[in-house]
Amino acid sequence: MTRECITLANGLQICLEPKPDRYTAGFGIWIGAGSCMERPENNGVSHFLEHMFFKGSRSYTGAQLAERMDAIGGRSDAYTTKEHTCFYARTLSEHVEEGLELLLDMVADPAMREEDFRTERGVVLEEIGMAADDPEDAVVERLEQAVWRKSPYGMPILGTRASVEALTLRDLQKYRRAMYVPERMVVSVAGGFDRQQVLDAVTRKFGHVRPGKAQAPGRPIAYQVSRVFEEREMEQTHLCFALPALPTRHKHFWTLNMLNNALGGCSSSRLFRRIREELGMAYSVDSAWTSYEQGGLLYIQAAVSPEQAERAAAEIVGVLRNARNGLSEPEFRRAREWLRSSVRMDWEDSMHRATVAAEDALVHETEPDEVVLAKIDAVTRDDVNRLAAELFDLNQLSVSVCGDIPHPEFYEKLSAE
Repeated sequence: MTRECITLANGLQICLEPKPDRYTAGFGIWIGAGSCMERPENNGVSHFLEHMFFKGSRSYTGAQLAERMDAIGGRSDAYTTKEHTCFYARTLSEHVEEGLELLLDMVADPAMREEDFRTERGVVLEEIGMAADDPEDAVVERLEQAVWRKSPYGMPILGTRASVEALTLRDLQKYRRAMYVPERMVVSVAGGFDRQQVLDAVTRKFGHVRPGKAQAPGRPIAYQVSRVFEEREMEQTHLCFALPALPTRHKHFWTLNMLNNALGGCSSSRLFRRIREELGMAYSVDSAWTSYEQGGLLYIQAAVSPEQAERAAAEIVGVLRNARNGLSEPEFRRAREWLRSSVRMDWEDSMHRATVAAEDALVHETEPDEVVLAKIDAVTRDDVNRLAAELFDLNQLSVSVCGDIPHPEFYEKLSAE
């Protein structure tokens, strides 16, 4: 696909990737407003505001917006991250204009009624409670709060019960005026659609909006080695380990992808083979990494029976320690090919294409497909092994445990060489 990016006079960007032979299109509105831009006193405002847009606009009630999207067979949703908020949808190609106009209308002209605010606050509080009850979410959330406690990135995306209960509708309106400005917004469409219809729809809704203030560069995320324990009565003990990783635009971005694949990102990975296939200690064990503009984390997560928890933790750390010595040639080849195929498979999805284009545009960096593939092909085994020796520093290892924890001191000593 050939990507076209257009910037309106007020700074709003429009990214278009047409594919005329597609029956569907993915599209959305991305805003550079997330929890890392919040303060402790308004933590959760980005996510709460996302909820409020679905309560209706000046033209349609929330029920009417949902009914109109359903009437064209569209699938719409939204999400908030630490760095941005997105409202997105997929429709058949012939319904892109109507589906996009519904999204544009709810973002450009939200009703923001007091009665809706009171109702939706209850929904958000229930979501916070649901996340707290889910040990897979909680074990990661508490670890992020600990290792990033000196940074806004440590604040939970949902906010806390106290911060959400303290928010007012005026707080949300003030935040929207400051953050939902053209310079922080990208409309992205990929798949089968009419180019001129999309341009006209976006210009009608946002072309007249006055410029605001562009997003300022953030500061590097401060990482603090941490141990977090939450005693609960559950069938399993949930383990999460973390190490500081690389930011999104780092030159070794693809190198870390390969390293993660070999460590725990696929079924031939070291963690999967050792913890599940050889020892039978966990149904699921994997590694993943999350990256932001100013930093990232590499995670390892597993759920095991309480009596196996300490041995499983020791085995996971052992896999990490051994991985510092680097990958074998067959491991490297598998990791690189798995990454090449994953990237190409993702490119087949129109919604993924629209997302990548928007996230690139938010930071004003774009890489054509051939450049991405060339960067992946250029990574060598030596590159991966050097990064493994650098990142898998067990002195930087943090751990979060949720469940039956008879000996917390055991985890304090895990990373000792």
